[in-house]
Amino acid sequence: MSAGDAGDQWEPPDQSKQFRGTRDKLIERLEQQTDAGAVNVNEMVRLYSREYDQPILTLMEDMQTQATVYYNVFEDLKKGSVSEDSAAVLKDRYVSLGLIPKRNEWPNPVRDWLINKALSKIREYGRALREIISNFRRKITDELNLEPTIAVGFQVGFIPPGFSITVQPQLTLTRTT
Repeated sequence: MSAGDAGDQWEPPDQSKQFRGTRDKLIERLEQQTDAGAVNVNEMVRLYSREYDQPILTLMEDMQTQATVYYNVFEDLKKGSVSEDSAAVLKDRYVSLGLIPKRNEWPNPVRDWLINKALSKIREYGRALREIISNFRRKITDELNLEPTIAVGFQVGFIPPGFSITVQPQLTLTRTT
C-alpha cells in the first residue's frame, strides 16, 4: 500500500510507543494518588528517577499538564457548556486525547460532583508542586545544570496550578578603596 491509501494509518516508532507507555503508567499512578487525596511526592520522584534523566522536572511537567486538564474540565462545567447528563462526554473526550487514564476515577455523570472532583485534583496538584519546589529545589537546579553564579527563582501558580523557573545572572560588586 502507498502512503495515500485509505487503509494506511501512521504508527509511531516502537521507541515512541515505549516512551508513551512508560509515561502513561506514571501519569496513571499520579492520577490514582490525587484520587486518594494526596500525592506521595517522594515515591513519584523515585519512580520518575528510574525512567528519566531529569526526573523532577519531568514530574513537574506532568503534574502541570494534568492540573491543566482538570482546570479545563472545571471551566467547561462552570460555563455550563456541559449538561448534567453529559459529564461522561468530557471523560470520553479527555481519555480519547490521552490526557487522562481510562481507569481514572470519574463520577457517575453528575456535574456538581465533577466540579468538586476537578477542584480537588487542581488543589492536590498545586500542593504537590509546592512540596517539590520546597523539598527538591537543589535537585531542580542540578537538573537544569546551572552555574553557581546564576540566581534561580521558582514561582508556583494556583489556578490553574503551574510552575515557572526564572534564571538570571547574578552579579556581585565589590568596592576597593
